[in-house]
Amino acid sequence: MRALRTFVVLLAIGCGTETVSTTSGTGGQGGAAGSGGSPPSADCWSASLDRWELEPFDINTLAGDMPRDPMLSGDGLTLYYAAISENGFPRVYEAQRAQRDLPFEGGVLLAEWLGQNPLGHPWRIGDELFMAEDNNAGAFHVVVSTFDGSTWSLPAPPGALINEGFTNSDPTLTQDGLRIVFTHQSAARVAGRLAEGARSDAAAGTPFSTFSEVVIPSVAPENFVVCPTFSPDGLKLFFSTVDTTSGDQALVWMTTRQSLDHAWEAPVHIAAFDDASQHTCMHSLSSDGCEVWLERFTVAVPNAKYTIAKRSPIP
Repeated sequence: MRALRTFVVLLAIGCGTETVSTTSGTGGQGGAAGSGGSPPSADCWSASLDRWELEPFDINTLAGDMPRDPMLSGDGLTLYYAAISENGFPRVYEAQRAQRDLPFEGGVLLAEWLGQNPLGHPWRIGDELFMAEDNNAGAFHVVVSTFDGSTWSLPAPPGALINEGFTNSDPTLTQDGLRIVFTHQSAARVAGRLAEGARSDAAAGTPFSTFSEVVIPSVAPENFVVCPTFSPDGLKLFFSTVDTTSGDQALVWMTTRQSLDHAWEAPVHIAAFDDASQHTCMHSLSSDGCEVWLERFTVAVPNAKYTIAKRSPIP
């Protein structure tokens, strides 16, 4: 589970499996979380952040063993998620629906890696599938698999410097695939922050070469910043913060910037996503800003619950 995995890392608990270099999988077309599909005729980006309708989603209606980490495509018609095989191998599935007001059910296998470390948070951009890999040490690496028309490659880091430090996880990308933001923790017991990477070409396999810390005003030094989700244009960034020393709940925020070269502005708390008894993390959103997928959990209970938040365009 994306958010639970992040918090388990912060508490220095980890697990993993032996890795071998065998890879297999099936291909497919589709958009990516944050991209895909034709631009909608109307969007919700000008709608209030307080006017959301929340509905639960039963993750067990999806195919696969122990499905988790549902990630919505930009057009809202495909759901990518992680599951495991009966032998413990990580798999990525996709489920599709014909229109936005229908539920996701079932699903088909998209990719499988035999003997690979546990993988989660599948974020697809064209022929690239970005994920978080448990590296067997209670920390995580950002990895990517590329599709050659028939097979998904063995997941590998999408850049030489992207996995520096103690842990790096939860990748989220812009619609054009040129910017990436991920959770970064420089050392154990140090508050995690977000890092942003850039590349000059979005062609599959192009590495990210430049990285910088995402500086968000008003975030307390002791607070962990986790669970990032980019808007398609990279001008809005959703994230959660939590102070693990005080037991405060993880809350969802949104910060904006005027352009990709401008600084991030003071964040806005999305109170409509709050849950008094659980942590809340955002997973992904549709390109039109009308649909958001949330994960709710407690650290003590490993079974996360998923909620879909929807709002309507301004007439």
